[in-house]
Amino acid sequence: MRARSIPPLLLIGSVLTLALVPGGDSYTLLGHDLDFGVRDYRVFNDFEDVSANDNTTPHANFPGALGATLAIWKAGAEWGSTLHGDGTGDSTQSFDGIGSGGANFDFSYQGLATGPGPLWGNTHSALHASNTGLLAFTEFANGGWRIRYYDNWTWDDGPNSIGTGVYDLQSAATHEMGHALGLGHSSQVFSTMFSSMSAGTTSWRSLTSDDRQGVQAIYGAAAPGKPVITHATFDGLRVHLTGSGFSATGNEVWFTSKGPSAWGSQPIVTDVSSNGTSITVVPPVDAGNGDVLVRNTASGFESLSNAWPLALACSPISNYCPTTANSSGDGAVLGISGSQSVQANDLVLTARGVVPNQFSIFFYGQNQTSALVAGGTLCVGGPFYRLGIAQASAAGDVVYALDLNAPPDPAGQIQTGQTWNFQLWYRDPAGAGSDFSDALSIPFCP
Repeated sequence: MRARSIPPLLLIGSVLTLALVPGGDSYTLLGHDLDFGVRDYRVFNDFEDVSANDNTTPHANFPGALGATLAIWKAGAEWGSTLHGDGTGDSTQSFDGIGSGGANFDFSYQGLATGPGPLWGNTHSALHASNTGLLAFTEFANGGWRIRYYDNWTWDDGPNSIGTGVYDLQSAATHEMGHALGLGHSSQVFSTMFSSMSAGTTSWRSLTSDDRQGVQAIYGAAAPGKPVITHATFDGLRVHLTGSGFSATGNEVWFTSKGPSAWGSQPIVTDVSSNGTSITVVPPVDAGNGDVLVRNTASGFESLSNAWPLALACSPISNYCPTTANSSGDGAVLGISGSQSVQANDLVLTARGVVPNQFSIFFYGQNQTSALVAGGTLCVGGPFYRLGIAQASAAGDVVYALDLNAPPDPAGQIQTGQTWNFQLWYRDPAGAGSDFSDALSIPFCP
């Protein structure tokens, strides 16, 4: 990104064809609202700034998303009717949590888009053009919207505080999604819908009471009968939802699309039964990591639940760090059997190419390193945790069943959404005395 002098405040706005309508307090309304079916949105992640996509830390409340996509997903979740999952995922919103605004418009996040899409395609994307006075804008057509971000500015995806001279993508996305909902600019300087944004600030990530009152003036506050999801799990075959307000029959369960998808589509299971507080359903084959929502048989906006995060698939495991030859062959290589599911708790660590009949220890940690130790390379960075002693077979194989319910140390508890690195340290009396396998990076899912 080209370095340039940036004014202290830049406008951020919408392409309007309607006059502003004064609100009850500081907010204003654009004079339009979104139809019930215009809930889905996508991200075409073509941002060129490294800082717009340098957040590579996954979070369980936003499964499968990183970088700019994750920042924009958080922005949409802030406009929801209640906390998104447990509300965590951003230290700047630790006091109240993501989704605490209670604005009562529950978007249906649909992951990646195949392109910027039409004006009514409900997508976010960079605009590869320059503007010296505008950061981003929202376009409207045919009942939908499109949000563009000028890429002559330097965007930062967070997730925590950002540096000076860069603009917070999550804040800008939260603001622009307010325009998509029908909100104009607010005269309240601390409101997310205020008309200008400073570099280095993240305050627009959290809605104020003025923002909440504005969107509720359009769509109303959440009614007591609105369905609510409080928990969601996937056992590898079925999704289990817990909450309240589900209808006895005729529910819909909305999922997030597995891969890049075009506007207007999303995986939905229809005619689902419930006892009022729980739903069990097999997800569609085109559903992936994202959010799940339930629509009951009531009418209008009150028939749709909050959006709850749900992981349907783990990222793949990966081997990293080289193994080294030992006294019996080319060296030890790790693998697994079972699954990466925390709930299933059936993961088994395997190693082949270990010196036969020798004792070994698996150990794990969340950091990676590369340091020559004994006859091999230490690849797992501290702090790390040792598992039990295992003995290689006469063929040089090691098998160890990992019990996630009994970590060697409470600090080593493996949880959903985390990625842990594993390695094997084993004896090699005829070689360097001891040696290391390669290492395995394992993301864990529900």
